[in-house]
Amino acid sequence: SVRDPDNSEDHLLFSRVLARQKKYASAEQQAGRALETAKKNSAGLYSYRAGLRWNQKNYRGALEDWQEASRLQPENGAFYGQIGRAYKILGEDDLALNAFTKALERDPNNVRYIEELKRK
Repeated sequence: SVRDPDNSEDHLLFSRVLARQKKYASAEQQAGRALETAKKNSAGLYSYRAGLRWNQKNYRGALEDWQEASRLQPENGAFYGQIGRAYKILGEDDLALNAFTKALERDPNNVRYIEELKRK
């Protein structure tokens, strides 16, 4: 359990332990508590929770977290790449294409984004 319920880092550490045990729902809950108790919004924390949601096939929830991460760090192409993956799996191809375009603008040599855009 968490030593200090008001300490974001404690929740994150506990979440990581749970994730290693593949207890993704509990890990996601602790990641949410880490976000709630964080001193400031963290793109990394949102992206971390998005990954936990993705592992549970909660693609819409993962998408929302990566969108929040991209709002906090708009220069980070990886977040847009993840948004593109989520939209793609949700069957929203136009939105996926838009996200991959934004990802490539921020990371112009990323082969994965180039390949995704070639498929259109």
